[in-house]
Amino acid sequence: MNFECIGINGFAGDRTPEAMFECHAFVKSFAIYFGFPFKLFGEPEDARDLPWDAAIVESKPTFDLAVKQLKEIINSDRLPILITPRCATAIASLPVIVANYPEVVVLYFDAHGDLNTPDTSESGYLGGMPITAALGEWSSGYGSGLLASNLVHIGGRDIDAAERAFIDTHNIMTISKGQIEGDLSEFRQMIKGRPIFIHLDTDVYDPSEVTAEYAVDNGLLRNHVRKIVDISMSEGQLIGLEITELSPRNIEERKQSYESLFESFSGLKKTVGQ
Repeated sequence: MNFECIGINGFAGDRTPEAMFECHAFVKSFAIYFGFPFKLFGEPEDARDLPWDAAIVESKPTFDLAVKQLKEIINSDRLPILITPRCATAIASLPVIVANYPEVVVLYFDAHGDLNTPDTSESGYLGGMPITAALGEWSSGYGSGLLASNLVHIGGRDIDAAERAFIDTHNIMTISKGQIEGDLSEFRQMIKGRPIFIHLDTDVYDPSEVTAEYAVDNGLLRNHVRKIVDISMSEGQLIGLEITELSPRNIEERKQSYESLFESFSGLKKTVGQ
């Protein structure tokens, strides 16, 4: 598989700066470890706490850059691995993926729902709205096209009442930590023979495994993520990946986080040279 890593840095609704400072370092390490080519774009910017509508305007350079680079990679018959500071970038990236792979199944790893809209969000945080933008529940300006039936939300444990109602109303498949340890036959059947795109917010992990800014206890371990990734690669076709929110605070946390992420995606080693 012809993967290429791209690091898209810059403001994307960031209320804190740490993930922007880690982005390019992780891109380099991830690409070198797996033997993939990589390109870096953008630079860290000042974080600022903005309501969603102001944040999406301020995020435009980062979002537009992500769209441009994803299209270039896909049009060159390569597969993107996008690494970026914030989940909000998925507002721009997911519509590109769906436009090129209409039957794609999106596996959305996140401790949080990211299923709010401007009307349901209590905080007004743009990073809590990517999935609903891709589903066309509100107009982001970056398109939509994702079907709820093609979405799997994995590892969620900090999900508000409006998001729970949205999941139930739209019959979205969810997979908890406990389910990963059990029978995944329904998931296997859903993805069989399908293109698969993985979005991974690093806060899906337990904080003992990976350091993310919006950490939530009792998260997934590396073996849980690896199991889903391995099933995805054996039952379907992995056509892309994005990783967001990584923000270690010191050398020890960086080492632990990198090791957990590398092991989670160890199956990608098999794709080098294919």
